[in-house]
Amino acid sequence: MSSVSAKNGVMILALNGSPRKNGNTELLLDGLLKGARSHGADVVKLDVCRMKISPCQGCGKCEREGRCSLDDEMSRVYPLLEKTHHVVVATPVYFYGVTAQLKALIDRCQVLWSRKYVLGSPAPPTVDGKRRKGHLLAIAGSRGKRVFEGVILTARIFFDALNVELGETILARGIDKKGAILEEEDLMRKSWELGERLAQGT
Repeated sequence: MSSVSAKNGVMILALNGSPRKNGNTELLLDGLLKGARSHGADVVKLDVCRMKISPCQGCGKCEREGRCSLDDEMSRVYPLLEKTHHVVVATPVYFYGVTAQLKALIDRCQVLWSRKYVLGSPAPPTVDGKRRKGHLLAIAGSRGKRVFEGVILTARIFFDALNVELGETILARGIDKKGAILEEEDLMRKSWELGERLAQGT
């Protein structure tokens, strides 16, 4: 986990769902985070694939008690998910979905879904008076017309459980070779500019 101290009070939590170190997904995400840091945002980046997060066991404890029965690194993720202004999900597309490691984190947010829809205690919709938002970055090696549908739907439901408003999305098709995203100047610039906007609250 990496973080940078805030200068402007805006916090951004970035979930890097790629198992490939310095791969295209991480490079695109890092562009966004650099843009955000340049305007003083407090950035926390989690490399999900290098965290110890067990899959949901479907035990139902969260529906009864509003907490998870498993004890692992998700215990430090939950507070971050609830206090951040922006949640940025970044993932390569695997079989038209998010990576398995990222999906495990998302599934463990059944706790937040249960608090919201079963126990009537949702995560706060705002922090410091600012509406919280969720954003998606996704990269696919395929150029298939429907390649992002599964990822987008998963992200939408995830953000709903977190009680964050759907924000912006950056999708990139046909990016497969490691480092190829760096040749896509428009996408890299778009990511940087998104980071700037998030930091500025625009």
